[in-house]
Amino acid sequence: MSAIPDLIEHLRTALHPGPYLAKLASGWNLDPARTHCVAIGKAAVAQAAAFGRFQRCWVVSKKGAPILGDHPIAGPRSYEAGRRLLDELGSVSPEETVVFLISGGASALAEVPLAPWSEAEVTELGRSLIEGARPIGAANPLRALVSAHKAGGLAAACPAERQFTVWTSDVPADRVEWVGSGPTVEWNPADHLPPATPHRLIEWSESPAYREHRERIHRALEAKTCRYHRLMGPEHAERAATSWARERRWARHVVAGARGMPGPDCVEAFVTAIQKDPPQGPTLWLSAGESPFDPPPGGFVGKGGRCTEWVARTARALEKAGISGPRWKAGAYATDEDDGTTGTAGCWNSTPIPARETVTNVMDLRFVAYEEAGV
Repeated sequence: MSAIPDLIEHLRTALHPGPYLAKLASGWNLDPARTHCVAIGKAAVAQAAAFGRFQRCWVVSKKGAPILGDHPIAGPRSYEAGRRLLDELGSVSPEETVVFLISGGASALAEVPLAPWSEAEVTELGRSLIEGARPIGAANPLRALVSAHKAGGLAAACPAERQFTVWTSDVPADRVEWVGSGPTVEWNPADHLPPATPHRLIEWSESPAYREHRERIHRALEAKTCRYHRLMGPEHAERAATSWARERRWARHVVAGARGMPGPDCVEAFVTAIQKDPPQGPTLWLSAGESPFDPPPGGFVGKGGRCTEWVARTARALEKAGISGPRWKAGAYATDEDDGTTGTAGCWNSTPIPARETVTNVMDLRFVAYEEAGV
């Protein structure tokens, strides 16, 4: 459908961070000469450029940034970036202000292991969480347990007594402590350990050394003025897509799905919504998220991200319900760009995708289906 590029461009313009950041900062009374910025995540470059009023700015992303990190698993560049942030933020004076811009991917892009854990151990933990398909609510507490950055560690290491955090959610929980594992917000990973947590991590969470680490963070953040602002989330994309559909006078639009990980409940919610009012004409099932892919000959089972998992399960359910067919088109806009099907952050895809289904990834937070009359 030729409408896809037009919609993608509309969303890129409507969701540009500039206006949102300007509106947030208008009441902060920032002095550019005494304000610094730390931007970490896959959206860090665009967000830092959109704001653009800082004495110093540290930008960490996977590409196109002054400081590069590894993603989706922390690697050598991530540890170099993490050490640099801790070292250079330590030179900020208490009277100055620091603005943190945190977006998806920050957990891997900048990292410093918490002693006695090594870089190799932290990397291996990250790899096991990815390959084991741990959902974000289970993965983040484990990653944060062994990190000097996460769970408030980065903000605690910065002497600035006035700190702002602007966060862009890319996770189902839509909570500041889950985005980038909450490097600027105090939360205790030991209180959120998932089932089947490795025994060594449990022992570490109960150790005097770890409790002392948490107490240091608590004392440091208690003495600061920290404010947290959500920049944008799924509802912004939903409104932008809806306005675009109305401008084009599409027959109708359906916003369906569940803000959660791709499980039976998500699939059931979407299929139920479509069954109540089945599309009568050609339907575009469009979303954005991790890297898109086409199944190779013979089908695909393997690493594909939670977006892949969701669309694969839902395609199966729609087919069984007698809803989907040749007039259904699935499309996606890749936000992870060059990760590829084997490097995409997300879970292991256990649902076979036949080669005849040319399905791409879709976003994991909201799912938008449109029926266009006469197309």
